[in-house]
Amino acid sequence: MPQPAAAPPPVPPALEGEADLFSTLLDLPPIESRALVDRVGGLRGLLGEPPEALERASGLSPARARRLAAALALAGRAAGLAGPRPRLLRDPDALFAAVGPALALAPVEELHVVYLDARMQLIELRRMFVGSDMCVVVEPREIMRVALLLRSRHLALAHNHPSGDPEPSAQDLALTRRLAELCGLMGIDLVDHLVIGRPGWVSMRRDGHYQPRTGANPAFVW
Repeated sequence: MPQPAAAPPPVPPALEGEADLFSTLLDLPPIESRALVDRVGGLRGLLGEPPEALERASGLSPARARRLAAALALAGRAAGLAGPRPRLLRDPDALFAAVGPALALAPVEELHVVYLDARMQLIELRRMFVGSDMCVVVEPREIMRVALLLRSRHLALAHNHPSGDPEPSAQDLALTRRLAELCGLMGIDLVDHLVIGRPGWVSMRRDGHYQPRTGANPAFVW
């Protein structure tokens, strides 16, 4: 007696298309999921958006928009954990590899601080401040307090622009100058400030927006 054919094994999520993943995540019929992908331009059109923006752009219900925003936020954090962070951070590309992937997906502005020892090795990467989709309020004294606690000799700043444009604003430049002054008073070098867009990013030091204080370690590869 012939046996019924065995059901094919499920496709691993990593091999599914975006429409299939949205269908599974949001419990949508496949036709609606494909329409959603077409409407928003795929995953890239959703990265970094808060639930309210996702609801408007996608036509999803508030509950589904919140579920999607949570999934995207988790994806951003997973991107930061996907591989070991480089321990020796002596150039902007290495800094971006340590902080960029997760920051690029953040739906609101965040400022992260990279604390480094005298040999430019990573001591700690800390998310210090979280703001809105327009700005983040930064307390320089808290950055310096942690630097002294960790005995950091160098530090770098990194923050994101949810708008996608990585060009530093006047406020970004003013904050960098203020932090550089405080660092100089405490014998700490502010080595760079990265602005992360979507896509693209800017190293203030490499692009000429910021120069370290006189006497900073010349071995840095900027």
